[in-house]
Amino acid sequence: MYGMSIIIPVEGRVKLIEQLLESLRKSHLPDATIIEIIVVDSSEIPDAQAIKEACKQYDAAYYYGSKSVRAKRNMGEHKACHEYLLFLDSDCTVSESLISCYLNYIKREAPRQKVIAGAGPTIFQGGESWFTRLIEKSNLLTPFKAPKSEKILLWSTTSNLMVSKAAFKYVGGFREDLPFRLGGDDTDFCLRLYEAGCRIAAIPDAVCYHSWTTWSSPISVVRRSFRWGWVQAIILKRHPRFRRIAAPGMPVYFLFCFFAALLATALGFYIGLMAPIVFLLTTIIIHALLVAIYSTTPVRKFLNDIVLAFIECPFGFGKLLGSLSNWCLSGILYRLGIDDSEADAEFPEMVNDLWSNNIAIVVTIIFITLVSNI
Repeated sequence: MYGMSIIIPVEGRVKLIEQLLESLRKSHLPDATIIEIIVVDSSEIPDAQAIKEACKQYDAAYYYGSKSVRAKRNMGEHKACHEYLLFLDSDCTVSESLISCYLNYIKREAPRQKVIAGAGPTIFQGGESWFTRLIEKSNLLTPFKAPKSEKILLWSTTSNLMVSKAAFKYVGGFREDLPFRLGGDDTDFCLRLYEAGCRIAAIPDAVCYHSWTTWSSPISVVRRSFRWGWVQAIILKRHPRFRRIAAPGMPVYFLFCFFAALLATALGFYIGLMAPIVFLLTTIIIHALLVAIYSTTPVRKFLNDIVLAFIECPFGFGKLLGSLSNWCLSGILYRLGIDDSEADAEFPEMVNDLWSNNIAIVVTIIFITLVSNI
């Protein structure tokens, strides 16, 4: 018989946490299964009181903790009574079979190894707007979908992650010294599991569903993307084993244009201040055009890719600034990966990036030269 502790950090989101607790109540559990639900909250009154009441209603243990989501997860592990931990996000709900899928995996693997981990897919539901449909086509949701297509995961999101307590303690839990209150801690935690020899198994039937409520605002998505990029630069510095060489991205060229503009301004060419803006717009348009050429619906693909570029750009800028602030080149010359097996598949995208960046530099120089002579 195996027990499982379900750990949920939360702040605000009263309605969402109630929906999650209700979905856990409806879960199909194997016979003789023991689970406990641990909610670690950092809400202000009256939300804190409402969440506490919801926990009482659904037989969940309630604790008040730090604003940091990493500290809340660590606190949840400290309070947990069982040998297996399941981390969920408060803006998710679980499928009826999620817990039984994890317990079946544990039953199969536990006799052979004490240190185990697994992750199921997180599917975004309820997004009907043009913005949510675009986000679904972007790279931002790739880690959430990975357990559907992979067998072993380098890392996974803590929206749906199971790990044995032995593995958690062995790697020291979630690091609380990363910048921002949330973001990147799941990547860092999983990479440390990998370095310790613990592989994260993909469990495709252990599905949880993510609400679009916390992703519906373009500004919140841009902030999230920037935050992920910044933290990834720090993670690449801490885990050099997982660096994969990458061509300099558009933010690096943008930085070059920015310093060139400062130099031009210092020399009296004030029109040079337009260089970064011209470059940014030109490279996005050219990249979208190159992608659209090979698409069956080129016009629609062209317009969608322009919007996606503006959504995904903050990740690159966050990674660049994170690298510069930590005095490392990881965010400029590397990306996260484990080997070079995907290099061929990524090659067309890298070619598009290089062409669009280089053409944009030329266009920017021509534009500034022409405008300066008018």
